[in-house]
Amino acid sequence: MTTKELKRLHIPNQRNPDKPGVTVLRRFMTINLVLLLLTILILAPPAPASDQKGARGNRQKNVLMDFENDEQLDELSWKCGTTYERVKEHASSGQYSLKIEMYPAVTWPGFGKGIKKSWAGYNYLSINIFNPAAESIRLSYRIDDRRNSPPYADRANGRILINPGPNTITFNLQELKTSDGKRPLNLNRICSFLLFLHEPEEKITLFLDDLTLSTFPPESK
Repeated sequence: MTTKELKRLHIPNQRNPDKPGVTVLRRFMTINLVLLLLTILILAPPAPASDQKGARGNRQKNVLMDFENDEQLDELSWKCGTTYERVKEHASSGQYSLKIEMYPAVTWPGFGKGIKKSWAGYNYLSINIFNPAAESIRLSYRIDDRRNSPPYADRANGRILINPGPNTITFNLQELKTSDGKRPLNLNRICSFLLFLHEPEEKITLFLDDLTLSTFPPESK
């Protein structure tokens, strides 16, 4: 068989059987697919914070008072008809709680604390209250965001039920409004927080602990 006849019988390379036009088309489709995937990755929104940091990643809290030292007593409003004492009874955080006794000698005995730092960025305010009596107590609260004793209508007011035994009282800060309903409280300007009774008929004793700001609902204790 001559050389010319052998060339006529040549079998194409089986590893590259495609025609040149098919090869170019495949390369074009591959490049476009890569570009599409890169575009999706660039434009996709970032994962939620809870996915990045875990379910507890954004859980923050700020303990305003836990009564673990005597210096915290200087932050309270002292008034006639009310006594404060750090004790080791009914502590829900640490070793101490605040024993508060409210006497019938005055009209508004109770607990008062001046606020110096912003509450912005938090969703809840909580406080643990132990009631040693056999009956529930109606306790009033007041939260001011304006100094110099704003009128009743221009502050947050309300009443809470303190049952016998341990209680966790929680305030949703995003729902705090003045009593006239005209505006929400300015969390950047909170200046006082009060819990009190109105003309109690007898001495009332409560134990307070763990006054805390948080971004998440607190657990009952």
